[in-house]
Amino acid sequence: MSTNKHFSAVCAVVLALALIVTVLFMNGEKLGIRVIRDEDAEENESSQYFTSNDQNTDWTAAATITLSGDTAAVSGPGAYANGGSVTISAAGYYDVTGTLTDGSLVVDAGKNAKVFIRLNGVSITCSDDAAIRVNQADKVFLTLADGTENTLTSGETYSAAALADKTDGAIFSHDDLTINGSGSLTVTAAYKHGIAANDSLRITGGTITVTAPSDTIHVNDSLHITGASLTLNAGDDAIHSDTSIAILGGSITVNSCYEGIEALEILIEDGDITVTSTDDGINACGTETADGSLPSVTINGGTVTLLNHSGRDADGIDSNGNIDINGGLVYISLVGDGSNCALDYGSENGGVCRINGGTVVACGGSSMLETMSETSAQPSLLYAGTTQAAGTEITLQDADGETLLTYTAPNSFSAVLVSCPEMQTGSTYTLNLGTASQEVTLTQVAATYGVSGGMGQGGGPGGMGGGMNDRGAPGDTDAMSGGPSDSDATPPTPPDGDADFQPSGDPPTRPDGEDGTPGDTADRPTPPDRDSDTGAEPPALPDGSTAPSDRPTDTQGNQTQPTESQQAQEGSFTLDENGKWLLIASAAAMALGLGIAILYRKKG
Repeated sequence: MSTNKHFSAVCAVVLALALIVTVLFMNGEKLGIRVIRDEDAEENESSQYFTSNDQNTDWTAAATITLSGDTAAVSGPGAYANGGSVTISAAGYYDVTGTLTDGSLVVDAGKNAKVFIRLNGVSITCSDDAAIRVNQADKVFLTLADGTENTLTSGETYSAAALADKTDGAIFSHDDLTINGSGSLTVTAAYKHGIAANDSLRITGGTITVTAPSDTIHVNDSLHITGASLTLNAGDDAIHSDTSIAILGGSITVNSCYEGIEALEILIEDGDITVTSTDDGINACGTETADGSLPSVTINGGTVTLLNHSGRDADGIDSNGNIDINGGLVYISLVGDGSNCALDYGSENGGVCRINGGTVVACGGSSMLETMSETSAQPSLLYAGTTQAAGTEITLQDADGETLLTYTAPNSFSAVLVSCPEMQTGSTYTLNLGTASQEVTLTQVAATYGVSGGMGQGGGPGGMGGGMNDRGAPGDTDAMSGGPSDSDATPPTPPDGDADFQPSGDPPTRPDGEDGTPGDTADRPTPPDRDSDTGAEPPALPDGSTAPSDRPTDTQGNQTQPTESQQAQEGSFTLDENGKWLLIASAAAMALGLGIAILYRKKG
């Protein structure tokens, strides 16, 4: 009898513990239970721009790989020489030095493996494959050692095996990839792309130069950049993502390309960006994002300069949806003839172009103009008229003669839009184009001068009269042409009035024959709803907040080697609905089993 009593007590305690565990699992977040969460895991990428590992360059290698001509020596676990190549087969920390004349550094590890590789003065050339390729890993971190120069070169013709694997970059990764550090990296691709990632790519440091016949950086998922100095020479896109691009700092210089920066969603928070293209400088392409929002370009800060010296049907910023400029400095210079448009947005799709802050000088052609949206928080002035020569200085002065902005356009132009924070409706300003000037009183947010009615959303002239007078001859009636058009004048056909017109945000056939179809958007930061033209509030950042709480600086911090727990972040413990029901079912089964055992013991 005593045994039965003890057994019953034990069963009751076990049952109570099972119920307590179930309650804790179901209410862990409310009760403050914490769990180690892998911040680099793919399902957590949308919650932040960069992880601590993305910016960690101070770690100690457990293995050393020394490249030497057509062979290599490995000291330590996790890697082995494989003919003229080297394979890393396990998670860990690897330091790589030396020269490989015709081979690859290959990562082929477990699907949950995090692989850290320090390029410490490396030169790798591969004639028929990627110089560095990632077959499998959870995430690979390429660190450019301080003070070192590293070069990666791929050949013009890839092997049948590489092509079957759809390898298309001198650096190619099937999984998430990060490039960080403070050293230099030169990537030269003779076949397709320079840096290509099937998943996400993070670049947080280094001096990186990439030359490629197609895209210099091509990413299928999201791309985030900060703290690096990039110099790019592309045959097609300089920077391309099938989903989203976020630039939070650093410098980017595109010396040559077809299109500069292209994705469904483009966010520029900071940085110094100069793009010289033959087509669009920035292009938000496609029709809609995964959540149904329109494509978008959002500029919140930094300095963005977009140049096109030869295009005849190109745009400075082209969006099939919205353009929002909330801060920073934006300078655009396209040649004035042809159908070049400095700012082209998807008005035919319900898109808007809002200037809510910052300084904007956008020069281009006048045949395909679109005026700014009246919901802009900051006034703008759009002038169209006689073509001005390359090198013309543009200045805007207030009524007291104080210069508010100035820009010397490298290319000729027949239209210019100016906007700066000091501009206010009801105030009078003087727009100077070289030696010609025009005094203007702003009577509306999106003011125009010399713009024919019916273009874009702006309609007719915005309350400005008189011709633009030459300052060398005051009162000269032979002023610069471009005054308000007669009411019966026929304006050029706008994009949304031409049934056969292909939206300029959908680029023409590319040099590599690709159609640029957007891919999966699983790891893209959640975009804001930008489909409406109501209100003048600047849109939220792609993660839904007004600014990233963990936004990194452009400098690399000193960090210690991460342990397993340091490779993850703490977060509240949560369960999905299936997990909760599984725990409940487990507790019920345990209770039923204990009940049967108790009854069985009593019968016995």
